[in-house]
Amino acid sequence: MISRQAIRNVVRDITKLIKTRELGFYYLPGDSGEEYYFKNLGFSFSVEVNLTFDDTIKQDFIDGSFYHDDDVVEVILVLNPTNLNRNLYNLIGQLNEVIAHELTHGKQKSRGIPYVKDNSENSIDYYTKPIEVEAQINGFKRLSKISGVTYPKVVSKWFELNQHKHNMTLCDTIKVIKILN
Repeated sequence: MISRQAIRNVVRDITKLIKTRELGFYYLPGDSGEEYYFKNLGFSFSVEVNLTFDDTIKQDFIDGSFYHDDDVVEVILVLNPTNLNRNLYNLIGQLNEVIAHELTHGKQKSRGIPYVKDNSENSIDYYTKPIEVEAQINGFKRLSKISGVTYPKVVSKWFELNQHKHNMTLCDTIKVIKILN
């Protein structure tokens, strides 16, 4: 289980950045090489946030990565500033999902599970790898808990909104959803 406190703290810090409405590249918890550490998580990490605003997009873009060599969570945010106040609740939910997912990869590393870079163009292969399944489940469970939406609905909605980003066919999406449920 991933530390709820770690997720809350990181999401809170990113939300503060978003509310400033100042685009840029940020290092959390601070620019001086500090790291987050939570005893029950078992490893320290930092977060790099790339915050961009674009008033031409209809749907905000949020993505994350965990860099195993450096214990860094990268969060990329491209947000429509005109919808920001109205969408902040959903944005916080999505951040919870992304941070829980990426911290799961950090926890996997701390448990000695090797990370193998996937050079495959096939998204179904990527999304059905055991390390990805575990990270997806943890992220979706977190989003389900904080949003009050059932886990199956969270999973279905996420793939409905993101299927196109990952070049997945409807058939591939259904297969992955079955694995996650």
